[in-house]
Amino acid sequence: MKTKNIIDIVDAALYWFCGIKESNRLDINISIGMLCRIIFFFFSIIFRDLNTYTWGEFVEQILAWLFFHIYIIYFELKYFLNGESQTQLREKRYKALDMIQLFLGIYYFASNLVSILAYIIFYFFSGNFLINIVELCIKCCAKQQKANYYKKGGIKEFFLGVFLGTTGVVIYLIIIMDKYQQELDTSEHLRVYMAITIFGEMIGALFSYCAIFFPSDRYTWAWDGPKSVLGVSYGLVFGFFSIFYGFLIGFFIICTFFYLCCTCRRSEYVRPAS
Repeated sequence: MKTKNIIDIVDAALYWFCGIKESNRLDINISIGMLCRIIFFFFSIIFRDLNTYTWGEFVEQILAWLFFHIYIIYFELKYFLNGESQTQLREKRYKALDMIQLFLGIYYFASNLVSILAYIIFYFFSGNFLINIVELCIKCCAKQQKANYYKKGGIKEFFLGVFLGTTGVVIYLIIIMDKYQQELDTSEHLRVYMAITIFGEMIGALFSYCAIFFPSDRYTWAWDGPKSVLGVSYGLVFGFFSIFYGFLIGFFIICTFFYLCCTCRRSEYVRPAS
């Protein structure tokens, strides 16, 4: 194994200090990145007074996690469905996604430097962003290519993570409705928004629960430690940050339900010509 095959500092640590083989290091590396995002979720949302949130911050969060959701759906789900890891492409895509989210995170904390923790995270993100630029440039210039590998399954673990994440969001939103009862009593629109968001998250949890137990030879468990952890990690982050899209999911389902009801009623009145 040559050092040219090392993607970043975390990857180097996994190789030099832990002796983890190449086919597992990328999955573990990305899982560590997902853990960092989960920690960010708790510090930026769960442990924060929502009265201090602004619409600008809300939009920034939506954009940051929109990139992440698109990245998983469009790129990484192929790995869990087909099993083939295009290692070189996955590394570069993950680095690019990491840089986009780091940039948005830097902008977010630069606008909210109100505590020592915010300063620490801001400088950490800035340093990590610069390191990522250097690492990505080195990776793109490297002539040696990493070998692809095949690991079956993993989609079940992903949906398990989504189920846990969306269920956690539902519990959190119910607690929030009780905590901010006074604000909700003065704003009927906010109460409706929260109710639709909870409904959307419950549908997401129900869908992921059904997907876990859906019998299929293609959609299986990974039975591989690093890939299983990666699947759960992706699912957790996907589920947690769906809090920003729960309202849209719920609103879409409600509109679809009413549309289908109206369509069925119209078909009852339409009689075929004799």
